Amino acid sequence: SNSSLGSPGMSVGAFLRSPYAKGPEPDLQLTVHPWDKFSRPWSKRLVGVASMEIANNHPASRGWVELRSSRFTDPPLFAGPYLRDANDSRPLQWAMRQVRRIAGLEPMAQVVQEEILPGKHAVSDAQLFDAIACGPAQFRTLGRPACDRSELPVNHLAGTARLGDPSDPRAVVDRYLRVIGVHGLRVADASVMPAPPSGNTHATCVMIGERAAQFIIDERQSRRRS
Repeated sequence: SNSSLGSPGMSVGAFLRSPYAKGPEPDLQLTVHPWDKFSRPWSKRLVGVASMEIANNHPASRGWVELRSSRFTDPPLFAGPYLRDANDSRPLQWAMRQVRRIAGLEPMAQVVQEEILPGKHAVSDAQLFDAIACGPAQFRTLGRPACDRSELPVNHLAGTARLGDPSDPRAVVDRYLRVIGVHGLRVADASVMPAPPSGNTHATCVMIGERAAQFIIDERQSRRRS
């Protein structure tokens, strides 16, 4: 089918290494969706829309999650760190210019009619930063905040209960995924990652879950032998 519902959620992806990367790994991820990922209300009928989503996989900004109280029913406190370190926007600005260059190459140039967001008028560092930090300027007159940050996260959060040595004050779990100082409790998800991977977190989470299962099996067998 040529409809969006008959298309995969992701048509193509790529990893890019910007001049700001700290190390040999790519620091940017490009994902192409065959629709407008945010389902915006367009003022004109469009034949087709594709979203070229860019993610900075190695941001320097850090947030935190804390317990609100001793009651487990109370939601936790969360501080989003997005662009707290202004340098995090530089790889994204570089990537936006690379995406424009790619879209202008054949055979892609034959199917890309125009750049809708942020628009070809956004060329300076300040204009690109504004589009990254506050979302599309074209939609700020539709009742949204002057700086709408709802499109900043790509929802692959990690590292809020990091793995480490029990002597490390930042560590929450040990190398067997046991919560330090709490008996009988393990954590096995993206929160234990000391640093996020250079890509989506799903495969890494599967591996963490498999390791946790093996740790539990090994521990149980060890108790039986003793």
